[in-house]
Amino acid sequence: MRSETAEPETGASLALYLRRETRSAHDRVESSAFARRVAEGRLDLPTYVAYLHTMQSFHDEVESLVSASTDTHVRNLWREDMRRVPHINDDLVALERYASGMLPIIRSDPFAAFSGSVGTSPKRLIGLLYVAEGSRLGGRVIAQRLLAAYPDLGRSGLDYLTGYGVTTGKHWAHFRRSLDRLLLDDGGTAAALDGAQLGFDAIAVAFAGLGS
Repeated sequence: MRSETAEPETGASLALYLRRETRSAHDRVESSAFARRVAEGRLDLPTYVAYLHTMQSFHDEVESLVSASTDTHVRNLWREDMRRVPHINDDLVALERYASGMLPIIRSDPFAAFSGSVGTSPKRLIGLLYVAEGSRLGGRVIAQRLLAAYPDLGRSGLDYLTGYGVTTGKHWAHFRRSLDRLLLDDGGTAAALDGAQLGFDAIAVAFAGLGS
């Protein structure tokens, strides 16, 4: 699953290691058709609704795996306020009056493979959580683009995007510190990296269909 990667130094930051080693996978997400649509100011409501359904599927899979996990490191990393599915559900309800008749873009679910992957190596879920938490950082940019096109939205349907609000950076820093306190062995670190790569790759596949 992994390409050739540098081994982390003993005592090195796991968060920085994951960031460095997943840079190319992250870049594939950032260069996806959906990301280009956002960057070019072409994000419309049908695409946004499809994006919410995509991220609902991603977070639902990850959160279900977390709920079922008995891995000590996963449980130490997880906090209940990290759940995003309820926020996405609220957004989809709020958008009903704006997106009446809009259907989600149905394609094969690239997140279905998470369960089997985590089943064979539970610490891959740590990497998936890294991707899930990091996905909030760009939410405000998407919200700004959406409000520029649909100023009457206000905050309707933007709960998921705004994340922790002005404290998003603070929460991300706390999550990174929590990662570094896990003190995984080499096998656990490799599994976490596999999980992060899996998460980014699946999102890139899903986003490829959201920009046409």
